[in-house]
Amino acid sequence: MAGILIVDDMPVIRSAISRILSQKDNLFTPILEATNGQEAIDLARTHRPDVILMDIKMPALTGLQATDIIRQEQPEVKIVMLTAYNELSYVQRALKLGARDYLLKPVRPDNLLELLVEIKQEILDERREQRTVEIVKDSLQRTLPVIETNLVENLIRGTNPEGTTAEESLAYLGKRLSWPVVLVAKVDDYDQFAGDNQAKDLQPLHAALVKLVRDAMPEPQQTLAGYSSPGRVVVISSTGEALATTRQLRVFCDKLRMTIAAKMPFTVTIGFGKRRKELESLPLSY
Repeated sequence: MAGILIVDDMPVIRSAISRILSQKDNLFTPILEATNGQEAIDLARTHRPDVILMDIKMPALTGLQATDIIRQEQPEVKIVMLTAYNELSYVQRALKLGARDYLLKPVRPDNLLELLVEIKQEILDERREQRTVEIVKDSLQRTLPVIETNLVENLIRGTNPEGTTAEESLAYLGKRLSWPVVLVAKVDDYDQFAGDNQAKDLQPLHAALVKLVRDAMPEPQQTLAGYSSPGRVVVISSTGEALATTRQLRVFCDKLRMTIAAKMPFTVTIGFGKRRKELESLPLSY
């Protein structure tokens, strides 16, 4: 945990709350203190605490103003407002600004500790969920190139991906094709190049070549790229205005060939077919 920040212009209140927190082991540490709203903003930026106990009424920059700024910069922080009975009209505004809850002053130890235990569990649950999301995203990022390569193979052979359709696979990848054309980039003298390099070094080079080609396309979201055999990248790209004519395709392929020669330890030969209106006609372009 990144700690808790106590914000109050009265030292006696900060001291009392700090004593309450120190009675509970493994809650939030370190315990930081701020005497006003501006100091709270500065400490929040530096330490990024998990929880802030924020007094509503303070001179100069109020707790509401500080809460607004901090929540904009750190939307994940949990802010609990400290308020007196005659300040309850401010609580609704604080909650609209994103405050997690509020406590009445003088703060009762049991109420404070109960709320903080609840918030700590909430933070742990959120972080566990975030880690799960990150794992799923990472797995998806590693899976998408495989799906894209398989789709390329199916399209140039006139078949559908197993268990789905080409259109569904395109939607899953977040891509679309309009008047697509097939381009093939083949590494020159690949057998000799492969023989001069270790097998473990070839896979990263293949992946780098695919990425280089994909990034060079005018519309990456309208392009599929993958390699079906070592040393050969197959690209299916929408033609649009940039690649609508044979001349435009030839000029683009020449530029791509020179880019690859400048950035990779080999040269390539690039061929392209005719653009087609229907996906089903891509084997003819290939």
